[in-house]
Amino acid sequence: MAEVKVGEIWTFLVPLTNDNTKYKARPVLIISVNENFVHYQSINYVVISSSSVEEEFDVVINEEEATKIGLQSKSLIKTTNIYTENKTSLGSKIGDLPKGILDKFKRNYKVFQDYIISNLK
Repeated sequence: MAEVKVGEIWTFLVPLTNDNTKYKARPVLIISVNENFVHYQSINYVVISSSSVEEEFDVVINEEEATKIGLQSKSLIKTTNIYTENKTSLGSKIGDLPKGILDKFKRNYKVFQDYIISNLK
């Protein structure tokens, strides 16, 4: 298995939002890699979509940047769609998220996490 790093974009079989029994290969942004467990090396990732509607915490990757990264078209990083899976299910590496977009993702992700925490009662 290739080394996986935070900030990289990989393909992954992701459950469909309208039917979680079916999967589609989609680009995902790796947001953490946990290799501390011997039997289960997990990753956390968020989905990157070219067909979703932009929502409050999403990060836009414009057409030009998308092409440079290796994506097919303008896309959204779905900051609120966080998944944890075994890293052995990853497909292939697409590319690296440029620093400016990664920084924007970090800001939006923190705002989203703060929003979650502030709403816990």
